[in-house]
Amino acid sequence: MMVIAALLTSLTVAREWERGTMEQLIATPIRVPELILGKLLPYVGIGFIDVVLSVLVGRRRPLGAGGDDGFRGALPG
Repeated sequence: MMVIAALLTSLTVAREWERGTMEQLIATPIRVPELILGKLLPYVGIGFIDVVLSVLVGRRRPLGAGGDDGFRGALPG
């Protein structure tokens, strides 16, 4: 999921270049690492929330709950 955050960040930066607004961002008094961090943090936060939700759902109903292990009919015997 963290790879998705990096991918979305790169797409956001590319979109800024396409729209021509990256030059305006570069002209502001912030440094480049601050700019990239500002673009990256929202997606990292969303990815972190996704991971937490996945873990909570997985802990609530573990694989095999109720006698169903997900492999019914997949293995002989």
